[in-house]
Amino acid sequence: MKLGKWVNSLVRVFLFCFLLSSIFVSPVFCADAVRLNEELDFSPGPRLLYPVTDNIKLEGARQLEFKWERPDILKVKYYDFKLYKGYNTVASNVIFSKRISYNECPLKLDISLFEVGQVYAWAVVSIFDTGQKSDKSYSSFKITEK
Repeated sequence: MKLGKWVNSLVRVFLFCFLLSSIFVSPVFCADAVRLNEELDFSPGPRLLYPVTDNIKLEGARQLEFKWERPDILKVKYYDFKLYKGYNTVASNVIFSKRISYNECPLKLDISLFEVGQVYAWAVVSIFDTGQKSDKSYSSFKITEK
Protein backbone atom coordinates (compact mmCIF):
# COMPACT_ATOMS: atom_id res chain seq x y z
CA MET A 1 0.00 0.00 0.00
CA LYS A 2 2.73 2.42 0.87
CA LEU A 3 4.37 1.86 -2.52
CA GLY A 4 1.08 2.62 -4.29
CA LYS A 5 0.68 5.92 -2.43
CA TRP A 6 4.28 6.82 -3.20
CA VAL A 7 3.81 6.14 -6.95
CA ASN A 8 0.51 8.03 -6.89
CA SER A 9 2.21 11.02 -5.23
CA LEU A 10 5.09 10.84 -7.72
CA VAL A 11 2.66 10.83 -10.66
CA ARG A 12 0.79 13.83 -9.23
CA VAL A 13 4.04 15.76 -8.73
CA PHE A 14 5.14 14.89 -12.26
CA LEU A 15 1.82 16.01 -13.77
CA PHE A 16 1.84 19.19 -11.69
CA CYS A 17 5.41 20.02 -12.86
CA PHE A 18 4.53 19.18 -16.45
CA LEU A 19 1.43 21.40 -16.43
CA LEU A 20 3.28 24.20 -14.69
CA SER A 21 6.16 24.06 -17.17
CA SER A 22 3.80 24.02 -20.16
CA ILE A 23 2.14 27.20 -18.91
CA PHE A 24 5.46 29.05 -18.81
CA VAL A 25 7.28 27.35 -21.68
CA SER A 26 4.52 27.36 -24.33
CA PRO A 27 4.48 31.14 -24.78
CA VAL A 28 8.25 31.06 -25.24
CA PHE A 29 7.99 28.40 -27.94
CA CYS A 30 5.09 30.24 -29.58
CA ALA A 31 7.01 33.51 -29.49
CA ASP A 32 10.04 31.79 -31.02
CA ALA A 33 7.85 30.28 -33.74
CA VAL A 34 6.38 33.69 -34.58
CA ARG A 35 9.82 35.29 -34.61
CA LEU A 36 11.14 32.47 -36.81
CA ASN A 37 8.22 32.99 -39.19
CA GLU A 38 8.98 36.72 -39.35
CA GLU A 39 12.65 36.01 -40.02
CA LEU A 40 11.71 33.67 -42.85
CA ASP A 41 9.35 36.25 -44.30
CA PHE A 42 12.00 37.75 -46.55
CA SER A 43 12.50 38.01 -50.27
CA PRO A 44 15.83 37.17 -51.79
CA GLY A 45 17.06 39.62 -54.39
CA PRO A 46 16.82 38.89 -58.10
CA ARG A 47 19.40 36.51 -59.56
CA LEU A 48 21.81 38.55 -61.67
CA LEU A 49 22.63 37.02 -65.04
CA TYR A 50 24.81 39.47 -67.00
CA PRO A 51 27.32 41.12 -66.71
CA VAL A 52 28.91 39.17 -63.87
CA THR A 53 32.51 38.52 -64.98
CA ASP A 54 35.83 40.35 -65.05
CA ASN A 55 36.14 40.15 -68.81
CA ILE A 56 33.49 42.27 -70.56
CA LYS A 57 34.34 43.06 -74.18
CA LEU A 58 31.98 45.57 -75.75
CA GLU A 59 33.48 45.00 -79.25
CA GLY A 60 31.70 47.75 -81.13
CA ALA A 61 28.42 47.45 -79.25
CA ARG A 62 26.50 50.65 -78.55
CA GLN A 63 24.94 49.43 -75.34
CA LEU A 64 25.69 47.10 -72.47
CA GLU A 65 22.71 45.00 -71.47
CA PHE A 66 22.00 44.20 -67.80
CA LYS A 67 19.94 41.06 -67.24
CA TRP A 68 18.48 39.50 -64.13
CA GLU A 69 15.98 36.76 -63.46
CA ARG A 70 12.50 38.07 -62.76
CA PRO A 71 10.28 35.88 -60.58
CA ASP A 72 6.86 35.13 -62.04
CA ILE A 73 5.28 34.20 -58.72
CA LEU A 74 5.91 37.41 -56.83
CA LYS A 75 4.14 40.66 -57.53
CA VAL A 76 7.05 42.92 -58.43
CA LYS A 77 5.99 46.53 -58.88
CA TYR A 78 9.40 47.79 -60.02
CA TYR A 79 13.15 47.39 -59.57
CA ASP A 80 15.69 49.84 -58.18
CA PHE A 81 18.81 49.60 -60.35
CA LYS A 82 22.13 51.24 -59.45
CA LEU A 83 25.46 51.26 -61.24
CA TYR A 84 28.60 52.05 -59.24
CA LYS A 85 32.12 52.96 -60.32
CA GLY A 86 34.41 50.54 -58.48
CA TYR A 87 33.63 47.62 -56.21
CA ASN A 88 32.05 49.56 -53.34
CA THR A 89 28.27 49.87 -53.51
CA VAL A 90 28.09 53.15 -51.61
CA ALA A 91 26.10 56.26 -52.51
CA SER A 92 29.19 58.30 -53.40
CA ASN A 93 30.10 55.77 -56.14
CA VAL A 94 26.71 55.76 -57.92
CA ILE A 95 27.07 56.82 -61.56
CA PHE A 96 23.61 55.73 -62.74
CA SER A 97 20.37 55.02 -60.92
CA LYS A 98 16.94 54.19 -62.28
CA ARG A 99 13.59 52.84 -61.14
CA ILE A 100 12.65 50.20 -63.70
CA SER A 101 9.18 48.77 -64.27
CA TYR A 102 8.78 45.01 -64.46
CA ASN A 103 8.27 45.20 -68.24
CA GLU A 104 11.40 47.30 -68.95
CA CYS A 105 13.82 44.45 -68.30
CA PRO A 106 16.53 43.94 -69.44
CA LEU A 107 18.12 47.37 -69.03
CA LYS A 108 20.43 48.69 -71.77
CA LEU A 109 22.97 51.42 -70.97
CA ASP A 110 25.02 53.42 -73.46
CA ILE A 111 28.67 52.37 -73.53
CA SER A 112 29.76 55.99 -73.07
CA LEU A 113 29.21 55.38 -69.32
CA PHE A 114 32.06 52.86 -69.26
CA GLU A 115 35.86 53.11 -69.39
CA VAL A 116 38.24 50.36 -70.49
CA GLY A 117 40.09 48.84 -67.53
CA GLN A 118 37.55 50.13 -65.00
CA VAL A 119 35.67 47.91 -62.58
CA TYR A 120 31.95 48.55 -62.05
CA ALA A 121 29.40 47.10 -59.65
CA TRP A 122 25.66 46.99 -60.13
CA ALA A 123 22.80 46.27 -57.78
CA VAL A 124 19.12 45.45 -58.15
CA VAL A 125 16.40 45.48 -55.50
CA SER A 126 12.86 44.25 -56.17
CA ILE A 127 10.02 46.40 -54.83
CA PHE A 128 6.77 44.47 -54.43
CA ASP A 129 3.15 45.64 -54.64
CA THR A 130 3.03 45.50 -50.84
CA GLY A 131 5.93 47.98 -50.61
CA GLN A 132 8.25 45.31 -49.24
CA LYS A 133 11.79 45.30 -50.64
CA SER A 134 13.86 42.27 -51.50
CA ASP A 135 17.43 41.81 -50.44
CA LYS A 136 19.91 43.64 -52.64
CA SER A 137 21.60 41.58 -55.34
CA TYR A 138 24.89 42.88 -56.60
CA SER A 139 27.78 41.88 -58.80
CA SER A 140 30.86 43.44 -60.34
CA PHE A 141 32.47 43.35 -63.76
CA LYS A 142 35.43 44.84 -65.58
CA ILE A 143 35.45 46.41 -69.04
CA THR A 144 38.46 44.97 -70.90
CA GLU A 145 37.72 46.19 -74.43
CA LYS A 146 35.45 48.68 -76.18
